[in-house]
Amino acid sequence: MEYWKVATAIITLVGFVFLVWKFAHYLQDRKEKKLKEMPVEDVSFDKILEEYNNVTPLQRKKFKSCYEGVKVKWHVSFCAIAETYQMGRVVKVISAYKRLLFVNFKTDLKKFPIIKSAKEGDKFIVTGLVDKVKGEKVYLKLIHIEKNKFFVV
Repeated sequence: MEYWKVATAIITLVGFVFLVWKFAHYLQDRKEKKLKEMPVEDVSFDKILEEYNNVTPLQRKKFKSCYEGVKVKWHVSFCAIAETYQMGRVVKVISAYKRLLFVNFKTDLKKFPIIKSAKEGDKFIVTGLVDKVKGEKVYLKLIHIEKNKFFVV
């Protein structure tokens, strides 16, 4: 009799864990679909940087851009992998927009394997949400990245 109770408890626990896992994936898929459906705003890197440069040095310490959360699509050039997280699965990518103006973003290599084969100077089109601005850098929350065969800046 005791074995049936233990077996029932284990089956119930496994079922509950499975349902929680499925629900988490459902929420993630819903979030990604919502982000893809968001319209891309016509906001340039220069416009965001101009906003940052027009505030005082004191305001820059706690700067929060009015473009934060805005979806943008920019042409960038791959520079380097700056840091790795989660045992090398997630990387921080440094890419250049024009000369020494940088667009940084973290990306999951499983989700965006194109980054694994990227070489310095490779051209990409990145779509993401403006996360923060610091110095000559704009940080994005990456939504999509694709190879750009016809690079235009």
